[in-house]
Amino acid sequence: MKKFLSGIFGKPGDRDCTLKPQEFFNEFVAALKSHDMEKAQQLIAQNMRLVNSKNKDGMSVLAVSAAAGNREFVEMLLKAGAYIDSQDYFGLTALMWAVTNGHKEVVECLLDAGADIGIYNKFDGTVMTIAEAAGNKDIEDLLKKRSG
Repeated sequence: MKKFLSGIFGKPGDRDCTLKPQEFFNEFVAALKSHDMEKAQQLIAQNMRLVNSKNKDGMSVLAVSAAAGNREFVEMLLKAGAYIDSQDYFGLTALMWAVTNGHKEVVECLLDAGADIGIYNKFDGTVMTIAEAAGNKDIEDLLKKRSG
């Protein structure tokens, strides 16, 4: 598996997990903010076990990428094995963050990858209630179509 993923993300470094989880999170988010795909790929290749790292609020790097609307980073993290339905301390998933911020392309990507539409956050909200509250009709229609 590691050999396969190294083909996607480049050659892994000599040691796996060269960073601590919080360092990985911070460096990955910095790469995301600067749209540095090469740096993000390198971070993942050298720190495969940290792909599900979270910040102090329990927000994963996948959720941050989804909230930012960066489909390329979301796809890269999913290919690396990021847990798609990870919830932060408020129960929000990457899909919920993408819906909240109106990133339809990322919503489609996450749905295509199997994100769970039926998860409830700590406020008893789902992606559908979030889309309705945000007033984003396009995303609402997409979610309705995908939910059956």
